[in-house]
Amino acid sequence: MGRAKYRSGEVFARLPVRVLVSEAFKTMKAHHQMVLVVLAAQYRGENNGDLALTRKMALHFGIKSERARCQGLRELAERGLIVKACQGGMRPLGPTTWALTWSAIDYWAGRKLDAVRVPPESWKNWQPNLINDSPRDSSTTPHVSVVKPINDTPRDSSEAHLTAPHVEAPSRTLAGTPREWIRYFLVRERKSNHGEGRD
Repeated sequence: MGRAKYRSGEVFARLPVRVLVSEAFKTMKAHHQMVLVVLAAQYRGENNGDLALTRKMALHFGIKSERARCQGLRELAERGLIVKACQGGMRPLGPTTWALTWSAIDYWAGRKLDAVRVPPESWKNWQPNLINDSPRDSSTTPHVSVVKPINDTPRDSSEAHLTAPHVEAPSRTLAGTPREWIRYFLVRERKSNHGEGRD
C-alpha cells in the first residue's frame, strides 16, 4: 500500500508550541484561547494582518457569547499575542483586522505591505500581573481617616464611679425561649434601679 494522501486544501490552525507553552497563552481562559485558534486558522502564510473575527464567524466556530468574543480579542491584544492591524467599523470599512505577533506581518492599515514587518513577539515577556506584590506610590495611595470611638477617650479616676455596672453572663440553663432572656434582664434592671449592690 502506498502512503495515505492528505486531501488538498486542508486548513490548519498554525499555533507554534513555543506560543502554546508561554505564560501569555496557557494562563488564559479556554474560551479566550479559542479566539486565538480561530484567528490562527485563517493564516495562510501571507495574510497576517488581514485576520478577522466577526460575530458570525465566532458563532460558526462555537463561540456563542459576544462577550467572550470581545473580551477574548481584548485579552489577546493585552498579552501581546495579537496586534490590531486595522480598525474596522460600519460599512464600507468592514471588520477590524488583526495580526499574529509570532509571524511576519503582511497587511497593515488594510493594505498589503511591500515588505513584511517583523513581528513584535511581546507575548514572550508577558507575566501575570501580581497586584499585591507591586510597590505602591505614596502619592497615589488614598488617605484613610481613622475615627476613634468616643469610648476610647482616656478616663481619670474621678470618672470611675460612672462606669456601667458589670452584668453577669446568663447561665447556660437560660438558653431556652426569648421570653426567659427578657425576664432575666428585666430583673437585673429592676435590681440595679433599687440600688442593690451599691455602697
